[in-house]
Amino acid sequence: RRSATVVMRNTRDPNVAIYLNDPDQRVASDAARAIHDDLSIPKALDSLARTLGKDNDADAAHLRRAISANLRVGNAQCAMRLAAYAASENAPEEMRIEAIKTLSQWTNPDRLDRVQGWHRGLDPRNSTEVHHSLNLHLGALLTSSSKAVQASTTAMIKRLNYGNATERVSKLALNPNTNAAVRASSLTAMAALKAPELTKAINLGLKSKSPQLRMAAREAILDPVSQIEQVKWASRAGTLAEKQHAIALAASINTTQSAPLIKSWLTALIKGTAPADLALDIYMAASNHEATLEETKKYTSTLPAEKGGALALALQGGDPEKGRDIFHTSVTGQCMRCHRVGNSSSTSIATAEVGPDLTTVGSRRDREYLLRALLNPSADIDPNQLREGQPANLSVMPPMAGLLKPKEIRDLVAYLASLKQ
Repeated sequence: RRSATVVMRNTRDPNVAIYLNDPDQRVASDAARAIHDDLSIPKALDSLARTLGKDNDADAAHLRRAISANLRVGNAQCAMRLAAYAASENAPEEMRIEAIKTLSQWTNPDRLDRVQGWHRGLDPRNSTEVHHSLNLHLGALLTSSSKAVQASTTAMIKRLNYGNATERVSKLALNPNTNAAVRASSLTAMAALKAPELTKAINLGLKSKSPQLRMAAREAILDPVSQIEQVKWASRAGTLAEKQHAIALAASINTTQSAPLIKSWLTALIKGTAPADLALDIYMAASNHEATLEETKKYTSTLPAEKGGALALALQGGDPEKGRDIFHTSVTGQCMRCHRVGNSSSTSIATAEVGPDLTTVGSRRDREYLLRALLNPSADIDPNQLREGQPANLSVMPPMAGLLKPKEIRDLVAYLASLKQ
């Protein structure tokens, strides 16, 4: 296959794009080089651009070329893809910064590309597309756990003439006609920038019909007492996502104001009266709060280890859409490397055949089985899936508890349960 990419590179055959998703990353990187480097294969550049954030095992060479391809293709989807990748906390920091620096060139691209130093001669572009991508992701970029990402974002704002960032995001957050996701991102950015009109934006956000905007508003509240009051309301009357968010927010406050609330939730969990779709959230919040840490440890010790211990609480409450993203894009889980979802004629991403076909697994298996398969893959092995030389009682799949976070496991269970006929 590597030889094939060389031949197709020499003939500038756009069909080399079929190797971009090859299970062997060496082959995929060869395909990326064939498409991007030297004279390039223009007809395949969009295919390369679309791999950004999708290939779990992509190496630095592949990622740099995928990032560069998005700049060279240069449509609105590419600007959004670069911004989303830069904002992803799961992506390598070095590559996130590379995406930001590349996005910085959007309106006036450098003559030489950042991969080879090859002259590309890209024309200047309108700022509308890149500004829209920033509107949606600026909040996540400015509040990133990476200081380097924050610094690169600040430099990008200046180069792209995004304007006075505080003024711009304030206008977006305060405008009721702005898309809710953009308003939520802008409100988060206002908090990071300590915008003068933050309180006004928070009050408007709390009254919004959008759960996403209401959650961003609660998180931006500066006064712990007021924040706890909003947490209490959301945990009682909000949507499921708001309730889960409120519980996590209470743990992050970690003050005497939040302690009674978390203690009451933990008591309900121990008694078995807490909603099943909030059980994992309560456990995690109580585990991270000093007032409930010891009691949570005692409770955890009573949970059957053979059922996953505390992770048994991940049966309910997951988000199928988030689970789908984890299945297809998780760098650590790498589900799509072994499992198939859909068929060869569909638009599905997962087409591997090492593990069982999961296209309709939700119709065939219950949530208990799905969770057990994630936590202890060797517990239920299908004899038909055994490979030559593989022990009958040992799965080649690694336990996900060491690779995914508890909430990611819960979301993955929800996604797999949704895969029905």
